[in-house]
Amino acid sequence: MNNKMVMEVVTFRANSGINVKEMSDAAQAINPWLETQPGFISRRLGINHDGNWIEVISWRNMESAEAASANMMRAEGAGAFMDAIDKSSITMHHYDVVVAL
Repeated sequence: MNNKMVMEVVTFRANSGINVKEMSDAAQAINPWLETQPGFISRRLGINHDGNWIEVISWRNMESAEAASANMMRAEGAGAFMDAIDKSSITMHHYDVVVAL
């Protein structure tokens, strides 16, 4: 088992016509499910001036991150969030945390 804390970093763009409030509301709908996932630590979602979104989720280990990813599409609230995202723009990477404050 990998006991290193993991950062899951996802970047994406919103579908045409989706504004910041709509994306934020859709993203928040999945929070109750996410907070119950084993190994979940925190979640941050941000947007830059070019309309590129970034989501950073911290997990206790890679196994927790992978298990949540495998089940997310079935999670309550995930549908609206995924419907707001331009699927062709999604990138996802996992990083072992080497420095934390």
